[in-house]
Amino acid sequence: MSSNEDLNNKGWFRSERDTLYLSIQIQTRAGKDEIAGIRNGRLLIRIKTPPVDSKANLRLLEFLAERLHVPRSRLKIVQGEHNRYKVVAVSECGIIDPGVVLL
Repeated sequence: MSSNEDLNNKGWFRSERDTLYLSIQIQTRAGKDEIAGIRNGRLLIRIKTPPVDSKANLRLLEFLAERLHVPRSRLKIVQGEHNRYKVVAVSECGIIDPGVVLL
C-alpha cells in the first residue's frame, strides 16, 4: 500500500446511526484488486475489472464486502455510480473501524 497521505487520516469515512459511508476513488483495469491507500481524502481502491456495464462497480462492492466481512447486500453506491469518485454506504454495520479493517 502506498500513499502520500497519513493512513490514520480518517476523513474518508463517516458513520451515521448504523450506516457507514466510505468516500472512495476507484482505479479500474489495475493489475490486482487492492486498497492502495488514501488519496485526496478518499480511500483509493484498485480493481482489475474494466468499467463496462457496471462490472467494476459490482466488483468494488464485492471487494469491500469481503474486506469488511459483511454481506454484499449491505453495500450500496449512493453517489458517483458513473464516476471514479464514489460514496458507498454500508448499512447495519454495527461497530466497525474501517481504518483497522481496510488498511
